[in-house]
Amino acid sequence: MTAAAVGALRVLVQGGGVGSFPVAVFLPCGIYFPVSVTPAHLDLSLGLAVAEVKKDGGDDPDVTHGAIFSVELKLFPRRTNSAGVYLKAGSGVGVVTRDGLPVRIGEPAVNPVPRQMLRDNIESFFLGLDAARLGMLADLSGKNGEVFENGVFIPFSRLSFLPFSLSVTVSVPGGEVLARRTLNPRLGIEGGLSILGTTGLVIPYSHEAYRETIEASLKFARTNGLDVTVLSTGGKSEKFARKHLPELPDAAFVQIADFYQFSLKKAEELGFSGVIHSVFFGKLMKMAMGFGYTHAHFSSLDFDEFLRKFGRRLAEPLACQIASANTARQVLDILKENGRKDIIEWIAHRALEHSRAFAPKIKSLGLILFDYDGSVLLRRVE
Repeated sequence: MTAAAVGALRVLVQGGGVGSFPVAVFLPCGIYFPVSVTPAHLDLSLGLAVAEVKKDGGDDPDVTHGAIFSVELKLFPRRTNSAGVYLKAGSGVGVVTRDGLPVRIGEPAVNPVPRQMLRDNIESFFLGLDAARLGMLADLSGKNGEVFENGVFIPFSRLSFLPFSLSVTVSVPGGEVLARRTLNPRLGIEGGLSILGTTGLVIPYSHEAYRETIEASLKFARTNGLDVTVLSTGGKSEKFARKHLPELPDAAFVQIADFYQFSLKKAEELGFSGVIHSVFFGKLMKMAMGFGYTHAHFSSLDFDEFLRKFGRRLAEPLACQIASANTARQVLDILKENGRKDIIEWIAHRALEHSRAFAPKIKSLGLILFDYDGSVLLRRVE
């Protein structure tokens, strides 16, 4: 978004241009990051330019990877005590419709840090212009008489005295469809995608982005009066949990992936009185072994270690079968075939003990363990 906006400004100043060009975006962490921008439209008679950026998610598993972020930028005479940016949601960008997010109802679903980046980089661009070019932009601004609605005004911090402001309308073609694959509908963001971020950088494997999403979802649930949350490890376990907890609203269900400890601590910090884990056996084993982060790369299951913890409850033939197992699913099959539900219950108990250690202030901790076909193996509350 920021790169496209600065690129559109450059097109206005230059009066056009051919082909893509790089824009150096200044990030909150204090570095510049190059982004390729493509001019899409220019109308000097209206003080208007459009530029586009193609999202490159790198290793980040983001539904917006490859999407086009388009910015329509217009200049107009300053109408308030301070010059600034009017930010608007165009096609494919969502608008906030419910409380609980860091953006007010009715505003474009663009988080505070991307807004700050937009303002700061536009100001820096203006500060690099000489008086003649600033005067040219002021002349262009007089050609636009549009009335701006359904947006948010971001005042400049260093250039409040400029005689002109600008509007930035952000669009993402196809964003309405992409948004269905995100949490936006659940969080009350309607009409398209949201623009998130706290650093401006893509974090590999979305660790930071996923933690932000978990925190935003939990805050949203609390703001909307919920006292109990269901922490599922993914879409399938959430789907199964919804069938068995129909009394809970959508906002109660939060997908936490591998962020077991982080999610519990955040739920405790936000004041939830109850947490229900919705899991399959593999994640349950890792929880029972005390792994705060359950990704396979960092918490691979060592069945020998598992047996050291739980083997005293197993007869030697059964212990040997488990020691030779290749997967947690195979361990579960062995336990079921031998009628050892008591071991499964003991593992669940140990998992909840670790949950209690991670978040001692949460009053009620529960767990639903699903078999791989969606049937409930056990439900437990401690």
